[in-house]
Amino acid sequence: PGGQARRPFQVGDTVKAKSADDGRWYPGTVDAADSSGALSVRWADPDGGPEVEVVALPDLRHFDVHREYTVGDDVLAVDPGDGELYPGVVTRANPDGTFRVAWDDPDGGDETVDADILHLRRVTVFKDYAPGGRVQAEHPSDGEMRMATVVSQSEDGTFTVRWDEPPEGGPEEHAVSPKAMKQPLVPLDKVQAGQHYRGTVQRLMPFGAFVDIGCEAGDAVVHKSRISSLQVDDVRDFLQVGQEVDVWVASVRAGGRIALTMLHGRVGDGPSRNQDLTQFAAASPDDWHFGTVSRMMPFGAFVDVRLPSGAIANGFLHVSNFGMGFVEKPSDVLKPDQEIQVRVLSADAATGRMALSMAGGAGSAQHVARGSPLARSLKPGLWLDGKVARIMPY
Repeated sequence: PGGQARRPFQVGDTVKAKSADDGRWYPGTVDAADSSGALSVRWADPDGGPEVEVVALPDLRHFDVHREYTVGDDVLAVDPGDGELYPGVVTRANPDGTFRVAWDDPDGGDETVDADILHLRRVTVFKDYAPGGRVQAEHPSDGEMRMATVVSQSEDGTFTVRWDEPPEGGPEEHAVSPKAMKQPLVPLDKVQAGQHYRGTVQRLMPFGAFVDIGCEAGDAVVHKSRISSLQVDDVRDFLQVGQEVDVWVASVRAGGRIALTMLHGRVGDGPSRNQDLTQFAAASPDDWHFGTVSRMMPFGAFVDVRLPSGAIANGFLHVSNFGMGFVEKPSDVLKPDQEIQVRVLSADAATGRMALSMAGGAGSAQHVARGSPLARSLKPGLWLDGKVARIMPY
């Protein structure tokens, strides 16, 4: 995926575009193109601002959305009241291209909403449960997920389940909607690198997102460097809570922490022979690049490095190239998911291996090297928060 060409934009394309007002990215549709190549974007939700805005190409990204909805489809739709996604069912295709959605739980408000494709997310609900199958199901009395056994399926699409431990005094069986049912949790020891899962985004964080893949260990993490082959500055520009995503297990780390990737083939915390190092081999060893620590080793760290073009590859940063003299334990200096700046010392396209350095180059042992982007941002008199790394006699 590293360095792949971006497909051109055309009138009618759905996009994410950067607003000149606040620098945030919002969904819209390409409305027109002018002679300079700039595009006019019609915002999905102008929110009192201009409905159409001219946006330069660097501030545009493709935003692929599902377009074909039919009556009966399960969806998440945006509530105009608070802008959040809630579950519902498509009940009608309107003449203006929007779709009428009936909320699963109106909660005292309107029972339906009309939404366009930019405000809808398709949801895949598993409905092929068989009698005798083990499931997790939401108990009607308290909303808690409990283990149960499927007894039968009714004509209305619900399933009768028998609870392992029903609430005291409550019935042993209930009719439950498939939307309130899930497959049993996957044991951690069954999760392996390379496995594919259909997950649901639970939380967004500055460094990435927590995704539910149905594992007993809890939510897994996809770092922002593994969300897209494009540069991800703000996770919110690419993901939303409740969104269903295809993910692959990158690694299972100590303590049961599961690392995911949305880039098919980018599995593991180390370099892969099939990663494309063409652009990295051409990079100057004097140039600094942003990287994210993917895994610690006794003698260094593997780092996901991103070039300005958006190309991503994994390389190794040996402890001798930390640029801070003798380091007894690399884990005292770096941590997984930490963002750092590195130089590419060498990149071998045949073996898929790349050597990195945090040192400043010829004769320099500074951790923040002269000429690096970080060093150029420092000014005399600027106060910084720091962390004591080592104690020396002097």
